[in-house]
Amino acid sequence: MAESPKQVGPESVGESPPSSQLGAPFRLSISFPENVVIKMVDASSLHDYEFSMLVASACFSAFIGFGVEYLRSSEQREASLFGDVSMIFIVMTLVFFGWGILKRRKMTTQSKQFRIKAAMVEDISPVPEAIPLPMQIQANPPALALGNQSQLDTGPKKQP
Repeated sequence: MAESPKQVGPESVGESPPSSQLGAPFRLSISFPENVVIKMVDASSLHDYEFSMLVASACFSAFIGFGVEYLRSSEQREASLFGDVSMIFIVMTLVFFGWGILKRRKMTTQSKQFRIKAAMVEDISPVPEAIPLPMQIQANPPALALGNQSQLDTGPKKQP
Protein backbone atom coordinates (compact mmCIF):
# COMPACT_ATOMS: atom_id res chain seq x y z
CA MET A 1 0.00 0.00 0.00
CA ALA A 2 1.35 3.47 -0.86
CA GLU A 3 2.20 5.89 1.92
CA SER A 4 0.28 9.12 2.13
CA PRO A 5 2.31 12.28 1.40
CA LYS A 6 3.73 14.20 4.35
CA GLN A 7 1.49 17.05 5.44
CA VAL A 8 3.17 20.43 5.90
CA GLY A 9 1.64 22.54 8.60
CA PRO A 10 2.28 26.01 9.96
CA GLU A 11 4.52 24.62 12.69
CA SER A 12 7.15 23.51 10.12
CA VAL A 13 7.33 26.81 8.22
CA GLY A 14 9.72 28.54 10.62
CA GLU A 15 12.21 25.68 10.83
CA SER A 16 15.82 26.76 10.46
CA PRO A 17 18.54 24.71 8.77
CA PRO A 18 20.75 22.55 10.94
CA SER A 19 23.29 24.51 12.96
CA SER A 20 26.17 22.81 11.12
CA GLN A 21 25.24 24.73 7.92
CA LEU A 22 24.90 28.19 9.46
CA GLY A 23 28.59 29.02 9.80
CA ALA A 24 29.82 27.13 6.73
CA PRO A 25 31.36 29.29 3.98
CA PHE A 26 29.50 29.47 0.69
CA ARG A 27 31.15 27.49 -2.10
CA LEU A 28 30.46 28.19 -5.76
CA SER A 29 31.54 25.98 -8.63
CA ILE A 30 31.41 27.26 -12.22
CA SER A 31 32.33 25.24 -15.29
CA PHE A 32 33.49 26.82 -18.53
CA PRO A 33 33.66 25.24 -22.00
CA GLU A 34 37.12 24.42 -23.26
CA ASN A 35 36.76 26.61 -26.36
CA VAL A 36 34.67 29.72 -26.97
CA VAL A 37 34.17 30.92 -30.55
CA ILE A 38 33.47 34.63 -31.03
CA LYS A 39 32.33 35.96 -34.40
CA MET A 40 33.32 39.60 -34.99
CA VAL A 41 31.56 41.70 -37.65
CA ASP A 42 32.00 45.22 -38.96
CA ALA A 43 29.88 47.57 -36.85
CA SER A 44 28.95 49.88 -39.75
CA SER A 45 27.73 46.92 -41.84
CA LEU A 46 25.69 45.69 -38.90
CA HIS A 47 24.16 49.17 -38.51
CA ASP A 48 23.31 49.35 -42.23
CA TYR A 49 21.72 45.90 -42.09
CA GLU A 50 19.61 46.75 -39.05
CA PHE A 51 18.54 50.10 -40.55
CA SER A 52 17.48 48.54 -43.85
CA MET A 53 15.43 45.87 -42.10
CA LEU A 54 13.78 48.51 -39.90
CA VAL A 55 12.80 50.61 -42.93
CA ALA A 56 11.61 47.50 -44.82
CA SER A 57 9.43 46.54 -41.85
CA ALA A 58 7.94 50.04 -41.61
CA CYS A 59 7.28 50.16 -45.37
CA PHE A 60 5.60 46.76 -45.27
CA SER A 61 3.35 47.93 -42.43
CA ALA A 62 2.40 50.99 -44.48
CA PHE A 63 1.74 48.75 -47.50
CA ILE A 64 -0.65 46.62 -45.42
CA GLY A 65 -2.45 49.71 -44.11
CA PHE A 66 -2.92 51.29 -47.54
CA GLY A 67 -3.75 47.90 -49.08
CA VAL A 68 -6.58 47.35 -46.62
CA GLU A 69 -7.95 50.81 -47.39
CA TYR A 70 -7.65 50.08 -51.12
CA LEU A 71 -9.76 46.96 -50.67
CA ARG A 72 -12.32 48.76 -48.47
CA SER A 73 -12.75 51.95 -50.49
CA SER A 74 -15.98 52.26 -52.41
CA GLU A 75 -15.09 55.12 -54.76
CA GLN A 76 -12.92 54.51 -57.80
CA ARG A 77 -10.86 57.68 -57.23
CA GLU A 78 -9.97 56.78 -53.64
CA ALA A 79 -9.28 53.17 -54.57
CA SER A 80 -6.86 54.30 -57.27
CA LEU A 81 -4.99 56.57 -54.82
CA PHE A 82 -4.74 53.90 -52.10
CA GLY A 83 -3.68 51.31 -54.67
CA ASP A 84 -0.91 53.55 -56.05
CA VAL A 85 0.42 54.41 -52.59
CA SER A 86 0.36 50.75 -51.50
CA MET A 87 2.34 49.78 -54.62
CA ILE A 88 4.95 52.46 -53.82
CA PHE A 89 5.34 51.04 -50.32
CA ILE A 90 5.65 47.44 -51.51
CA VAL A 91 8.38 48.49 -53.97
CA MET A 92 10.19 50.33 -51.15
CA THR A 93 9.83 47.24 -48.96
CA LEU A 94 11.41 45.03 -51.59
CA VAL A 95 14.25 47.51 -52.23
CA PHE A 96 15.18 47.90 -48.56
CA PHE A 97 14.76 44.18 -47.87
CA GLY A 98 17.07 43.36 -50.81
CA TRP A 99 19.58 45.95 -49.63
CA GLY A 100 19.50 44.39 -46.16
CA ILE A 101 20.09 40.91 -47.56
CA LEU A 102 23.11 42.21 -49.52
CA LYS A 103 24.49 43.91 -46.39
CA ARG A 104 23.97 40.71 -44.40
CA ARG A 105 25.81 38.66 -47.04
CA LYS A 106 28.68 41.17 -47.10
CA MET A 107 28.80 41.20 -43.31
CA THR A 108 29.04 37.41 -43.04
CA THR A 109 31.76 37.11 -45.70
CA GLN A 110 33.92 39.78 -44.06
CA SER A 111 33.45 38.54 -40.50
CA LYS A 112 36.30 37.09 -38.46
CA GLN A 113 36.09 34.29 -35.95
CA PHE A 114 38.25 34.06 -32.86
CA ARG A 115 38.69 30.95 -30.76
CA ILE A 116 39.45 31.49 -27.10
CA LYS A 117 40.69 28.55 -25.09
CA ALA A 118 39.71 28.37 -21.46
CA ALA A 119 42.46 28.96 -18.95
CA MET A 120 42.71 28.15 -15.30
CA VAL A 121 40.65 30.62 -13.31
CA GLU A 122 41.70 31.03 -9.72
CA ASP A 123 40.20 33.17 -7.00
CA ILE A 124 43.01 34.93 -5.17
CA SER A 125 40.90 37.14 -2.93
CA PRO A 126 41.12 36.37 0.79
CA VAL A 127 38.20 34.42 2.21
CA PRO A 128 36.60 36.29 5.12
CA GLU A 129 35.96 34.35 8.26
CA ALA A 130 32.42 33.11 8.54
CA ILE A 131 30.24 35.21 10.80
CA PRO A 132 27.72 33.02 12.61
CA LEU A 133 24.16 34.12 12.08
CA PRO A 134 22.15 34.78 15.24
CA MET A 135 19.10 32.63 15.80
CA GLN A 136 17.07 35.60 17.02
CA ILE A 137 17.28 39.27 16.13
CA GLN A 138 19.04 41.22 18.84
CA ALA A 139 17.71 44.56 20.03
CA ASN A 140 21.14 46.27 19.80
CA PRO A 141 23.42 44.27 17.50
CA PRO A 142 27.15 44.78 17.98
CA ALA A 143 29.12 46.66 15.36
CA LEU A 144 30.74 43.98 13.19
CA ALA A 145 34.01 45.18 11.67
CA LEU A 146 32.47 48.59 10.94
CA GLY A 147 33.75 50.55 13.89
CA ASN A 148 32.03 51.50 17.09
CA GLN A 149 28.28 51.67 17.70
CA SER A 150 28.12 55.45 17.25
CA GLN A 151 29.13 55.10 13.58
CA LEU A 152 26.18 52.81 12.94
CA ASP A 153 23.51 55.06 14.44
CA THR A 154 21.59 56.90 11.72
CA GLY A 155 18.79 58.34 13.83
CA PRO A 156 18.74 61.55 15.82
CA LYS A 157 21.09 61.77 18.79
CA LYS A 158 19.53 61.57 22.22
CA GLN A 159 20.20 64.47 24.56
CA PRO A 160 20.97 63.36 28.19
